[in-house]
Amino acid sequence: MTTPDEEVQNIDLRSKWPHEALDFTPWLTDNLELLGAELGLDLEPVQMEQQVGTMYLDILAKETLLGVPVAIENQLEWADTHHLGQLVIYSAGVDAKIGIWVAAGFTEETAEALHKLNEWSDDEISFYGVKVELIKRADQEEPAPRFIKVVYPGGWDKANTLSLIPPPSPQAQAFNDFYKPLENELLGRHFSYRTDKFYGDGQRYFRSIGIQGLWYELSLSRRNDTYADIYLWKNDKELTERIFDELEKDRAEIESSINAGPNPEWHWSREDRWTYSWIGLRRDGRIDDPPEKLDEIRVWMLDLLPQFKSVFEPRLERILSELESKGK
Repeated sequence: MTTPDEEVQNIDLRSKWPHEALDFTPWLTDNLELLGAELGLDLEPVQMEQQVGTMYLDILAKETLLGVPVAIENQLEWADTHHLGQLVIYSAGVDAKIGIWVAAGFTEETAEALHKLNEWSDDEISFYGVKVELIKRADQEEPAPRFIKVVYPGGWDKANTLSLIPPPSPQAQAFNDFYKPLENELLGRHFSYRTDKFYGDGQRYFRSIGIQGLWYELSLSRRNDTYADIYLWKNDKELTERIFDELEKDRAEIESSINAGPNPEWHWSREDRWTYSWIGLRRDGRIDDPPEKLDEIRVWMLDLLPQFKSVFEPRLERILSELESKGK
């Protein structure tokens, strides 16, 4: 006979939320009561993508019983030092009294760091580390989200932490090996302040430093498809579509301004069903290509993204300014 715990199946988080910013953050914003119930807090959303300097906090919320600001940083990967630093910066930037870090899992090192922050803060701010899971029980048709409190003021549940992050699969490792030099180069140039992996191992997103809702995406798959593109998402379907339409008016000039080699394969995709749109270039290429071909693809990506930034960002600044002056 199986016990109830043995009947629980842990499901990949990205099967429900493929894109961290476009799927998980909006879902979490709409379901803060589930998170609050695990923490004993009464959470109310204030703003998604709250600007803090040149960066953006995932969710600014309020604890309604205490009447204090809450900074929530979320990720669909294991907790890392990069997001720990962001949580501290965001909490300071919005004068939060509660900082919440939601992640797929916590190592002993990341959990201990958050625990120490609680010890050092002298009750000025309280930090929480929360593990998010997607579970399916034998008697359920659909998996259900579950939050597990790992770190909290005055405590740390070590049973819900691991000494090491589980090793990546061979496929994930191949993508990591391809992207790591590229990420280091772009972050070293201050092209972006962070790298995101929203849809899976084959994509990397670099958030624009200057324009909210703009990402630069690189994509490599096991099929013969490689992309470099910009990703527009303003958390407002109508606004995103209007920005895309304004850019498309200059399509010929934009394409001619970017040196993409002979016969470039441009794609302009106004995703009317969703709140995002994207514009970019495709070429042949797959993760299983030989090393010299992968090196060539990496050079192609590194050449295109700075061109995208110099061509698209001034236009986006002008478009956003004009739309704002017209009251959108």
